[in-house]
Amino acid sequence: MKKFILYVMLVLAAIPVVAQYLETNIRIDASKRYQSVDGFGVNINPAWWLDGEYRDADVVKPAIDMLIDSLGATIFRIVIEEMDWEAVNDDDDPENFNIAFYNQVFSSPKFRGIWNTLHYLNQRGVTDHLMISFMGAPPAADPLTKPDASGWVMFALLHQMQPVINYSMPALMK
Repeated sequence: MKKFILYVMLVLAAIPVVAQYLETNIRIDASKRYQSVDGFGVNINPAWWLDGEYRDADVVKPAIDMLIDSLGATIFRIVIEEMDWEAVNDDDDPENFNIAFYNQVFSSPKFRGIWNTLHYLNQRGVTDHLMISFMGAPPAADPLTKPDASGWVMFALLHQMQPVINYSMPALMK
């Protein structure tokens, strides 16, 4: 019986499958455009390229060159890990924009690495397709959950720190 089943399977496998092809005509009207593509985009997190540290951008320049020259990337999203630069309000006034404090924060090694990376992208011609993405926990946030197996934690911004986040991002752009 086993030989018979094996014989039937071999015969069935040998029978060619006949497919019927349908002819389809496609017409392309190149004068009509429905979407346009601005370019090919990539994410850059300078800290990830430098073992979690923001250092001299010279380390990432060869990778940026490869993304632009070989891949043809024209759109860049720069990630700033952890928005933890003001975990405690700098002057107990959430409505005050303390520029002296922010000048100190934004001249730290972390931000020097970011500024150097942005400057190099500008030198390579990436200007109007450049985005900054704030990642990680917001300043003075309470964890809503314990870390899961992958280490992810959900956070909630403390109500009293909402004004801080409202001027933290514009302060970066000054």
